[in-house]
Amino acid sequence: MRRWLRSFGFAWQGVRTTIRREAHMRFHLFATFLVALMGWTLHISRTDWLFVILFVALVWTTEIINTALEILCNKVESRQDPSIKAVKDMAAGAVLVSAILALLGGILIFGPYLQAWINKN
Repeated sequence: MRRWLRSFGFAWQGVRTTIRREAHMRFHLFATFLVALMGWTLHISRTDWLFVILFVALVWTTEIINTALEILCNKVESRQDPSIKAVKDMAAGAVLVSAILALLGGILIFGPYLQAWINKN
């Protein structure tokens, strides 16, 4: 149990480090707060909450992996290197793809709720 708690602490430290180091992660944190507030305000269904949580987790996960790869690449090769650049670009691309997917999913999830709210008011 102690080893598990220690591992959890290291993992949580990784999340905190990413939030501190990366402005994009702080943006994702802010966006997560807004999305959660919208979901709570609009009383979205459990199924919709499930998808919102999955989209948020996808974006956060890709951002954390991207940050880890950037740090590792910078440590391995501090000079400009085409292979390192490609790795960093691909990792950033994964974040972009996940963020676009989350945005489109958010539109599909929240669109009907927002439309109903607009029609009601």
